[in-house]
Amino acid sequence: MKCIECGKEIYGKHLCRSCYQLKRKEQQPVSFCIDCGEELSKHIYTRCKDCRIKHRTGKNHPMFGRKGKDSPLYTGGKARLKKDKPCIDCGKLILRQSIRCPDCRHKGKLHPNYIDGCRVGKSKKYPKEFNEKLKERIRSRDNQSCQMCGKKEQEERVALCVHHIDYKTTNNKESNLIALCSSCHTQTNFKRDKWQEKFKKIRVLV
Repeated sequence: MKCIECGKEIYGKHLCRSCYQLKRKEQQPVSFCIDCGEELSKHIYTRCKDCRIKHRTGKNHPMFGRKGKDSPLYTGGKARLKKDKPCIDCGKLILRQSIRCPDCRHKGKLHPNYIDGCRVGKSKKYPKEFNEKLKERIRSRDNQSCQMCGKKEQEERVALCVHHIDYKTTNNKESNLIALCSSCHTQTNFKRDKWQEKFKKIRVLV
């Protein structure tokens, strides 16, 4: 099928895209800026871009001179977000809605990962007997596969993690250690009682 205006090959329409846009532009009413008389790109506007900017600056701006009670944002003379309440832990001024500052909110026992005051993360120190030889022995015992999801070490492309079942880094008995992939090992940081019971059952079955 060909365009009825330019004869270009098209599919399923009477006009090609460029001819359709030209015809649509011709049908639209032409409008001009009410201030400078310049032709507007869209007929829905009443002013051109430059005149619109001038019209909304200085005294022409709708918010010019509207201060205090005249402002639509007036809240009775009180600041909406005023820090005038002390934090109950450190005394730092905070918003009225809060009782603790962001620093104290997740400190110590208030932290969601707090477990009996033990250190977590990279700063945790392991005893000398928890070495690479012991880890490799546990991985070999568990057939080089994750004991939760069954993923092989070859699929993981990195060495499997060796996890303490009772979460005590000092207890390095082989019965207290289990091989896990990095994804499953991350999950064990939460709901520790649940994982402890599950891993004990796995070790009993083995």
